[in-house]
Amino acid sequence: MNASSPLINPQTGDKLWFERLPASDTDSLIFRCEIPAGSPGTPQHFHRHTDEWFECIEGLLSMRIADRELNLTPG
Repeated sequence: MNASSPLINPQTGDKLWFERLPASDTDSLIFRCEIPAGSPGTPQHFHRHTDEWFECIEGLLSMRIADRELNLTPG
């Protein structure tokens, strides 16, 4: 799979591109996601053994972490 062939969620229109696949259990998976305005996005979830971070490239990314609402802007 490469950057020119995204996975597309037919329900929401979200698109996902894998940028780097992990080479080992301690390596990072890096992906890029395009979420259309108004999409519900990924359902609330948590990871027991991994960290997750976000960078907003364009638009506004709203999310909830525990009981906090966050709004990310580009940069």
